[in-house]
Amino acid sequence: MTVNSPLSALRIGVWRHYFQPEYTLAAFLQENFPCQVREVDFKTRGYLDDLDILLIEQNGLNDYVENNCEYMHDFVAAGKICWLQHQDHERWSTAFLPAELGRPYLVKRYQTTISANHRSYLLPWFEDPAHPLFSYPNRLDNSELVYWDIPGNSFAIQRPVGPAESLRTAALSCVVNCPQWEVLGSYSDAAVPEAALILQKTYGQGLFFWNQILFPEGKLPDNHPAIQFWKCYLENALEYFQARLGGASPQKRPAGTRRAKRLPQKKNYRVIAHLHSIDWYGADASLASINAAMKHFSFDIGLLSVKDELSCVGKRSIADFCDDRVLLIPGQEYHPFNWNAADAQFNHNAYHILAVGTDAFSTAFTCSLYDQNDIENYLQEALKFIREHGGASCATHTYSDYWRKYPYDAVDITLQPADVAQAFQKKERVHRPSTRTLHGTVMEQHFLDGGRITLMTSVDMWGLQRLQENPVFQFIYIDGEPTRENLVRAIRSGHVLPAEYIQEADIHLGNFLPGDSLPLQQAREESLTLSVLAQEPLQDLRLYSYDQLVYSEELKGALQLQRTLPLREYPLKGFLRVEVAGEKAILLSNPFYLS
Repeated sequence: MTVNSPLSALRIGVWRHYFQPEYTLAAFLQENFPCQVREVDFKTRGYLDDLDILLIEQNGLNDYVENNCEYMHDFVAAGKICWLQHQDHERWSTAFLPAELGRPYLVKRYQTTISANHRSYLLPWFEDPAHPLFSYPNRLDNSELVYWDIPGNSFAIQRPVGPAESLRTAALSCVVNCPQWEVLGSYSDAAVPEAALILQKTYGQGLFFWNQILFPEGKLPDNHPAIQFWKCYLENALEYFQARLGGASPQKRPAGTRRAKRLPQKKNYRVIAHLHSIDWYGADASLASINAAMKHFSFDIGLLSVKDELSCVGKRSIADFCDDRVLLIPGQEYHPFNWNAADAQFNHNAYHILAVGTDAFSTAFTCSLYDQNDIENYLQEALKFIREHGGASCATHTYSDYWRKYPYDAVDITLQPADVAQAFQKKERVHRPSTRTLHGTVMEQHFLDGGRITLMTSVDMWGLQRLQENPVFQFIYIDGEPTRENLVRAIRSGHVLPAEYIQEADIHLGNFLPGDSLPLQQAREESLTLSVLAQEPLQDLRLYSYDQLVYSEELKGALQLQRTLPLREYPLKGFLRVEVAGEKAILLSNPFYLS
């Protein structure tokens, strides 16, 4: 950005606090933008007279701000801007604000959740992505604020002054009680369903602009995600301020036209299941941060698993947090506690069920199971409720094969190395795969015994960090629009490819998808087609027919795979299924059933 830029005329005064972190927004502005930045000398009469913008730095509020605050009010009312950065909830006061701005206050929501290593994650939901603050000259997305790890909180009341902490969040606290303000970036969770992280209020001819987003309090590399965001965001903000100072009035956009809601149709979709939002005590992700994390990992559809109800959306709906890149599907995890003495070898959560895509939540299955009768009644009633309310049922984190006796639609897979018989092999009749396999598991035995069920994977995501630690998902083929009803139908039909560290995948047998049935003779005349793009090296391709390995190939660390296998060359029986595996990456097909 050149010195001839219109931004070079901007005069920004920084209200200096007696505490100064290692690195400040003012320093960043001076390094990256041609605007004029200097410290406000509030010991001199008329200290605001030659400024356009008054910047109150991160944690920069002090009692000097309250002194002559009417002077600052007149400064803004005359057409200038007061710009507040992220403020400390422990030292916040509204006394310096005009009465017309109400009495907004700060609530800390950066909390330890299920373990010492997991914290709640705050980031803003852009209410209007087309607002110039988020769209000009740089188009921004909330996914650019996810998975930050930045230095901050270097000054706090309750601990000695010292080095900055490592913060895995984009904010520590949110603004509540702000009905007088226009919320540009919102935040919500079960405790504060209507809060803000980016907000503004017109005052006279000027503007109070509050940006409750953390700026790193230590120098970071230029390629750090937080720095990349701040460069783009500040350029947008300065352009926005320049326009306001030039007399441009904010444009009102009609409600309902601000965000594209529809996910485009695709061949198949990257779907993560078992997502806990912050309505559960151990979870740390709001729906906005789930949306951002899904974009970060290029997931298309998220299957929510609330505990009893979705309490974190306030007056909103799940659809409010969907857009043209992310679709969230309602669902619930039924989580009875199992105290049955006969199941002492199992975990207390042995009978949990994912209710995917149901049109209603229920508290009836948040209960205790004391004996086998309780278990039986719970399973029968829960599975019936899911069917009656248009959902698909999945047995999750199973500790036994109990699910085989009940009409489940799906089950979470477990994978392990196991011996497998090889067809057409004279030297080595039994082979043990070096990578994970479904062979030898109770899931495979279910198919061998004539059973049918859809194989799925569950991330059991109680927080954003969990999504990094356990990035399992599935590709799902959906016929028609990606809707709740069509997704449930796809799961019930077995049109699912469980996966991990796979970017793109497609497996089909002629015109048939995994989970479909076709005559054995027709299968002999078809070819199995595979197309895989992996994120981690691949080692093995395996094709199973019933209980035999009929084709295998070493992939030698390849990241791409394109194969067409004519099936007339292989002995066929019962069903066919495919495994593509590496040390980390894996892709499985549900069976093609041969009649």
